[in-house]
Amino acid sequence: MPPTPKISTAREAIARHVRGEMILPDVLRAFEEVGRGGAEVKEPRGTVVVATLPGDVHHIGTALLYTVLDSAGYAVHDLGMQVPIQTIIEAAARLNADAIALSALLVTSSRQMPVCIQALDQRGLQIPVLVGGAAINRAFGRRSGVLPDGRVYAAGVFYCRDVFEGLAALDALTDPAQRQNAIDEVRAEIAAERDQAPQSSPRPRSAAMQARRAVEVPVPPYWGARRRQVDLHEVWQSLDRNTLFRFHWGGYRASDADFPEIVRRQFEPWFDRLTQDALREGWLEARVVGGYFACRAEGDALHFLDADVRLDFPRQSDGERLCLADYFNNTRDVVALQAVTVGPRPGEYIQQLQRDGQYVKMLLVNGLASATAEALADYGHQLARRDLGLSPERGLRYSWGYAACPDLADQRKVLPLLDAEAGIGLTLTESDTLSPEHSTVAIVVHHPDATYFAVR
Repeated sequence: MPPTPKISTAREAIARHVRGEMILPDVLRAFEEVGRGGAEVKEPRGTVVVATLPGDVHHIGTALLYTVLDSAGYAVHDLGMQVPIQTIIEAAARLNADAIALSALLVTSSRQMPVCIQALDQRGLQIPVLVGGAAINRAFGRRSGVLPDGRVYAAGVFYCRDVFEGLAALDALTDPAQRQNAIDEVRAEIAAERDQAPQSSPRPRSAAMQARRAVEVPVPPYWGARRRQVDLHEVWQSLDRNTLFRFHWGGYRASDADFPEIVRRQFEPWFDRLTQDALREGWLEARVVGGYFACRAEGDALHFLDADVRLDFPRQSDGERLCLADYFNNTRDVVALQAVTVGPRPGEYIQQLQRDGQYVKMLLVNGLASATAEALADYGHQLARRDLGLSPERGLRYSWGYAACPDLADQRKVLPLLDAEAGIGLTLTESDTLSPEHSTVAIVVHHPDATYFAVR
């Protein structure tokens, strides 16, 4: 990737990024240097309401969306995190918004997107909705546009793979010459998805799961929960730098030929400086609690034998009809639970950086916090494997809010088992979201037949 020439407008930086000529941090640096990209126009290009729905406290998605759209000349009204649907609708109607943009990192919050779209339809409002985030894909976005009676939402639902696809959609929606064509096109895609959706009927549990092999139950080194002493230096040794650099830090558009030089020249020096700063200033911590509990399977649930706790898991409605409870004995078994967090300060730091217009550092701090939390979860996972004497390929980890265990409310039962609030300061919001933000709670299943699967 050649040296970036001087950028005169935010729009120019965005165009170069879309063409693969600039990585995301360089785009954000351009925003810092040239200011609002719409300065050459007297009026905003359009108005958009941005929010995350209840069940998600992750800030970076809407922060980046706000930064890009604002720099591109839009009037952006960021309502914040965990915003009630009615609040979003009222704000969009009051502001005569050209679109509503919703972000979701977790399955639980993504399920609120169709509810919001249905509420807009019930109010008779025809406001296009842009949806995106790690928890959803294009197929989900199209399904969200189908109303309960089979109609397609009149104003259209636009899935946006990233903030720049969101900008492109908004540009089309605010251009009188393109708006109706853009809506008609996306509605046709939604209708095609609706009409081609296979009609599945429940199948019996697969023969493979019925004949699940019996295995010796591991014996843990202790019962109950303990806080684990962890060194951040050790955690960072196993951090997935490729994911950090390409995904969290926005190097994904760089070519394979240019990427090694970008890593050497920018990402590695940033990593060294930020980790040193985090250690010196203490804005990242390594808090891990893990525990082992006697249990048994009871249908689709896991019953903890020494506590009045029962975790119910969903079962697939088709395919192999898998459920996490399938991997445990209906007599006595053992389950590992863990919770990790990097502490409360990264979230506070990120919001301060956004307020100060330090967009590059906002991206880098959030990315390092997210990658460190995942590395901490992996560290706790490896401790569980070691404690239970499991081979590296055995003992899968499932986090709440995703795929096989999407119900965040179950964490209200898990956190007390781990004594997570007293041990590592981890609590839940009213919508069952973990606080602090960069945290995870997971179950480790020791059975060798365990596999990753989704429940829709």
